[in-house]
Amino acid sequence: MDGNKDYIAINYPLLFAILFQMIFIIFGIVTIKNLLSAKPNIPKISINNYSEIAETSILGQTNKEINKTLFSSTENKSLVESVLYNITLLNTNGSNITKKDAIIRGGSVRNVFISNLNIYLLNMIVDIEETGQSYRIVYRWTDNYPNRNVPVNGPAMAFCLHENELIYGSFNCKDEYNNHGIDTVFRDLTRDYPFKTFSIKASDTDVEGQAANTIQLFPGEEITEETAKQELSDYLSELGFNLNDFKYDFIRLNIQPFSSSQKPTR
Repeated sequence: MDGNKDYIAINYPLLFAILFQMIFIIFGIVTIKNLLSAKPNIPKISINNYSEIAETSILGQTNKEINKTLFSSTENKSLVESVLYNITLLNTNGSNITKKDAIIRGGSVRNVFISNLNIYLLNMIVDIEETGQSYRIVYRWTDNYPNRNVPVNGPAMAFCLHENELIYGSFNCKDEYNNHGIDTVFRDLTRDYPFKTFSIKASDTDVEGQAANTIQLFPGEEITEETAKQELSDYLSELGFNLNDFKYDFIRLNIQPFSSSQKPTR
């Protein structure tokens, strides 16, 4: 062994202290990062067949893949399930409702791209057998903001159903919109749509959760009320709604003949 070779003495206690501090700092950084990126645990009611059904019945001429991805994503599934939780909480004593399961009613789903309004629409009825309750959930989204026909306070909304849509019987349902929110959806989906047989007027303001005025429809001079009503009914039916569930007035005025190229009244 060469007696002239120099050796460096290692201070093992100091080395271990430095390594420990480095590990502690790295652990702290990772923990803080996880806490900042963690999503809040939002209460929700699981919809067992959501992923399966949200991908079906996709209508519209364009952007079908975008529509499919939008509604079937995990994030949007959680959003829909959270609004279902909120409306169920309003109508129960709140005990263990997150443990209850829901299913989307067969045949109730409409997944549509409304090209004239640039709106993606998911409309469906959800049944909770254990509580004997059912609700309508409407999800609207657009990739072109601002769009006055899409709610800015959240794309998913849950509503009470009409009596003829209940399968478990009446339960004195309440929702966050004083049971008139669905009328606002009707307004939003019709007031800017270019109907061919009538023009339309709908209020932009809400009073206590409902449209300030009943929606007014103005058929063209040579258009019968039945013809105009049929066009509106066909449009709403494609979106999963029934015309008879909404309030509207047909108004006949002595005005110039209505042209199919005319823009809807705003």
